[in-house]
Order: sequence, then structure tokens, then C-alpha cells
Amino acid sequence: MKGDPPPEVNWTKDGLDLGIKENTLTIGRVTFEDAGWYGCGAENWAGKIQAIFWIDVTGKRLFLLHNISRNNTQTLMAVVGKLFLL
Repeated sequence: MKGDPPPEVNWTKDGLDLGIKENTLTIGRVTFEDAGWYGCGAENWAGKIQAIFWIDVTGKRLFLLHNISRNNTQTLMAVVGKLFLL
């Protein structure tokens, strides 16, 4: 997330603060217990915004490969994990 001044970011799971202040939430070694309501909020003096979404862990394996091109540079990102539905 971007803002001026930069916003303070906060992640929650099932209404409890996860203590993560980064723009990206990464869940390593996903388990069925990781299913739940997740929230991401950002706030600065200009205002605040929050998104809340459900992650369902189904147990099916998923492999995603993305080729991202930005500013004449390319990043290859591979994500291996369990399928989740938003």
C-alpha cells in the first residue's frame, strides 16, 4: 500500500491482530487451521481503509507461476501451496 505519509498497515485473522505490519501476508506451510476471516487495514492522517476476506483451505495442491514485468525488469515468482478460495 502506498500513501503520503506512508500508511500504517495491520493484518488480522478472525479479528485478532497478527502483528504483521508489511504490505504482504505470507502463510508458509498452510494447514486447515489457517482457514478463517483475514483483514488488512491501512491508516494515515488522510484516512483509513480495511478489507476483510475469507480464506478456505481445501487441501488441494496448487502450483502457480507468474512472470511479472515492471519498469523494464522482470521477476519470476513461483508459489507452491494449497488452494484457497477468496
